[in-house]
Amino acid sequence: MFTPIRDGRGVPRQECTCDSCGRVEVVAANHGKDGADGAGRAATKIQKMGWSYIGKRLRCPTCEAARKVKDVKVKDDKTVKTEPPVPTRAQKRSIMDLLEDVYDVESECYCQGDTDETVAGVLGLPPAWIEQLREEFFGPTGANEDMQKLSVDVLKLLRASETQRRDAVAHLVKLDVTIADAKSLLDRLKAVEKAVGPRLLGKAVS
Repeated sequence: MFTPIRDGRGVPRQECTCDSCGRVEVVAANHGKDGADGAGRAATKIQKMGWSYIGKRLRCPTCEAARKVKDVKVKDDKTVKTEPPVPTRAQKRSIMDLLEDVYDVESECYCQGDTDETVAGVLGLPPAWIEQLREEFFGPTGANEDMQKLSVDVLKLLRASETQRRDAVAHLVKLDVTIADAKSLLDRLKAVEKAVGPRLLGKAVS
């Protein structure tokens, strides 16, 4: 806070009062009839002395240092990571009840097409909660019967394809041999034609 005053000789001054602790500092500053025109000059001078003037609040060096420490602490508190949410007892019971219906403990997989995600969707809960309780109390995998059947079908198809590929390669090898034999016969025929001539070859054929 700035208050226009005059010293004993009548020289205009500004009394600068800390808005936090009430500390007072006096600086030389002209002021008019209402004293308002000298506050700006006083603010400039007092800030050079380590005071702060922010948001129309005047603070002495000690209070300004305390404010900065507090602001830093608040920022640090905001950056502290919060613990991830955990399911309540009621939510755990609902998860366990549904897993009892859709998870096959002996086969260690979900029945039909259910997964952690489908259970989470039914209950409106995070899939991570479903996965945690399922691994702890039911089984180590989130697969299901449909996925296992599909995996078997894929493996069968893959093996059949590999067998067909081997057969095709073997057939190509045989075909290459046949083509080579045919080319060899053709070369022999050309050699004979060149040796005896077309006319004698025709007589020999007839």
